[in-house]
Amino acid sequence: IIEGGSDRQESVERGLEFVDDVDLVAVHDAVRPFVTASQIAECCKTAEEYGGAVLGIPARDTIKECDGDRFVKSTPDRAKLWQCQTPQIFRFHIFKKAFQYANDTGFRGTDDASIVEHMGGVVRMVQGDASNIKITYPQDMIFAEILMEQENSNK
Repeated sequence: IIEGGSDRQESVERGLEFVDDVDLVAVHDAVRPFVTASQIAECCKTAEEYGGAVLGIPARDTIKECDGDRFVKSTPDRAKLWQCQTPQIFRFHIFKKAFQYANDTGFRGTDDASIVEHMGGVVRMVQGDASNIKITYPQDMIFAEILMEQENSNK
């Protein structure tokens, strides 16, 4: 067990200190319990081929970019937008190098892929599923319970 850091980036980097001599490193949020073995396998296969892979789904909502006062500045093309999930999987040497580069340049990423992207690394999106929810808020538990009931009734 490794104590987490002050943010995701620091927590993942602390974990990386205990990883050595592997081909791939996978980072997965424990609050996403509905990921499937086939999704993980597809991410691994993609990361082996391209260096990095992220599970995600196409954005369904229109996204607005706003300034600090919440005034809308632009509307990105939704056809190009994906909502990231986990796992996010990378070749170990690329991931380790990306964290060093982020530290050297003072970059703070919001997810693991952004750290690799910042270094100029390749990250390919892998089609996920809307049921791979992130349980963050109390109302997320309601949906999680429905998914578990549905999963149990299919067995």
